[in-house]
Amino acid sequence: MRNSFRIDIEDGDVYELAAWFYPLPCPQAIHISELGLPNLLLGRVNCSLHLDNISAEGVGISFRRACRHFPADLQSHAVLLYMKLSSPLDPADEPFVLLLGCTVQAARQTDERVFLGLRVVCEGSGDAQDKIVNFLNVEKYGIADLTRWCDEKDRVSRAEKRAISLGLRMDRLLAEIANAVDPRLHEEIGECGMAESASAPADPAD
Repeated sequence: MRNSFRIDIEDGDVYELAAWFYPLPCPQAIHISELGLPNLLLGRVNCSLHLDNISAEGVGISFRRACRHFPADLQSHAVLLYMKLSSPLDPADEPFVLLLGCTVQAARQTDERVFLGLRVVCEGSGDAQDKIVNFLNVEKYGIADLTRWCDEKDRVSRAEKRAISLGLRMDRLLAEIANAVDPRLHEEIGECGMAESASAPADPAD
């Protein structure tokens, strides 16, 4: 089982994303009224949450440092992370939904953002009789559905890259030209920069 490889996440992969900071350890059960509103939420002003990458064992998230809804001592808190992700094989399929209990393994702050590397410790599921989330430790065996999602996403991404490398897609014309001329050019200025540079008059010195 390939638990360690991480999948980079695209915006279209994520339908819903929310996080709560909860004092360690990961709860065994919690009522949704106690859980309350999320500290971080996809699309929320200042406290918008971004899913950077994911693997069968861990998750990378980031958010704006301007957000005040996170504890000063991140290492002493679990992160309860709710995700609704699109199916890698067919976006029309049922979305993949997870509520994970994670520990903070790494934390890094820049002037603008906070980046957290999380380790998956437990998985939440809905109680059949009450509005309660029950958590089960998954450190030993992992989460089969999460591993499968990562594998499917990896296969789809690799297939797309192979298709792009074999032929010319007109909807990626500017990016293809930039990469053909100098691979670093596309990374530095992007497609918009290519459009601007192509429309600018040539330097007589050239």
